[in-house]
Amino acid sequence: MSKIQGTLLDDELVRIVKMVGENDEIDAKRPVTWDNGVESAGLAKDFAAFANSRNGGIVVIGKEEVEPGTFDAVGVTPEQAATFEKTKIAQWVNNHFSPAIRLDCYPAVKHEGKQFVVIRIFEFDDVPVICIKSFQRPSSKELLLKENTIYVRNANAESIPVGVKELSPLIGLATRKRGDALLADFHAILRGRPLVPIPSDSDQFQKEQDEILDTLSNKEALSGWIFSFHPSNYSRKRWKDRKTLQESVAKHAVRVTEQYPAWMEGVNGREWGIANDILDVHWAFAFSGLFVSYHPFEEDRVPYNSSYSVRPANAQSVLQPRTWIDFNWSVGTILQTFLFLSRIAEEYSPEDEIIYQFTAAPLVNRQLALDAFSIRPAYGITNPTQARQFRHSKVLNVAELRANWKEQCLDTMVDFFELFPGHYTERESLYSRIEQLFGLKMR
Repeated sequence: MSKIQGTLLDDELVRIVKMVGENDEIDAKRPVTWDNGVESAGLAKDFAAFANSRNGGIVVIGKEEVEPGTFDAVGVTPEQAATFEKTKIAQWVNNHFSPAIRLDCYPAVKHEGKQFVVIRIFEFDDVPVICIKSFQRPSSKELLLKENTIYVRNANAESIPVGVKELSPLIGLATRKRGDALLADFHAILRGRPLVPIPSDSDQFQKEQDEILDTLSNKEALSGWIFSFHPSNYSRKRWKDRKTLQESVAKHAVRVTEQYPAWMEGVNGREWGIANDILDVHWAFAFSGLFVSYHPFEEDRVPYNSSYSVRPANAQSVLQPRTWIDFNWSVGTILQTFLFLSRIAEEYSPEDEIIYQFTAAPLVNRQLALDAFSIRPAYGITNPTQARQFRHSKVLNVAELRANWKEQCLDTMVDFFELFPGHYTERESLYSRIEQLFGLKMR
């Protein structure tokens, strides 16, 4: 199979399904479910072995080998196919291997009235893929994935740990990309000396976010909303200079409850990018493409005072600071961050994957305060939540994010408000409330 560039077309996918058993770069697997367990570990090992092969490879799920070299095209069920979602697969696989394995997933390939899953794995970029986290079969001590191991394809089309026979072609492939400096690492592996795990993209972004929050605020005392987004692939110099970062923020800033992010005053350069931590809402934008903002809870500074003479039985007239959450302010916080995200996303390639995350903490024993024009219950205060924190994250490509940011925004709001007992959120009510409060059409 020659190296194919770009997205596979329908006729190419059907041809690949037919070719199983005729090409060493296409492997067949029986119908399985992506289970984040034993089945996933077996497939992940094959993905890693293909990633360490020239031109990568393809796995077709739904063809069962009835005898050596003969395959029965049984297909997969719609339920099985639905579990093969690219983002979910990539997150699990790249939690066990590094550098990240690049793959494409086609879960709805139709051939002769049956459905197949085709997964395409790309050849590694610079450094061969190494297992960084073991996986043990739950019912035994068998290691399906072994830490500090490089998996390759052998002459029998099996995925095995690298050995002397397989070392030479792997070195040849690697030196073509990076040079003989990798030889020392390979020999260390063969001698049983562990390598220092290569940090994953998510680990590098998390480390950078922690460093940024440490410089913006006393991290131990953080109380409020933290919003962040970044591309799925880590590159320390995705943006060339601080001027470009500031121009991007200024171009896409929004105004809902306030200007966000505030860029007209207080922006200063840091070793990793730019930041503004002199105003109430702190934010930072790093050269890597990581954006972080911290919104302290307004509710920690002022009490809640209900001015309504008629209240439900559970409502109180006053709640002390740090014991309540304001419904309207929460809606505005989530809304303005999503609006900004939808705008600044155009700075990335449409095919880029963006990971965004909201957290809010501490929440335990806080009550949600609603006003007379809010959603049910019509006004008053909910029962205290026992959730320690709120966390909501998603991975979307840029095109999908920009097209569907309003739905993503509403999903986040619903997830947050459902943490408070005695209160439930209807999407229709949220539509109306946002339009009423902020004049923004959400439909």
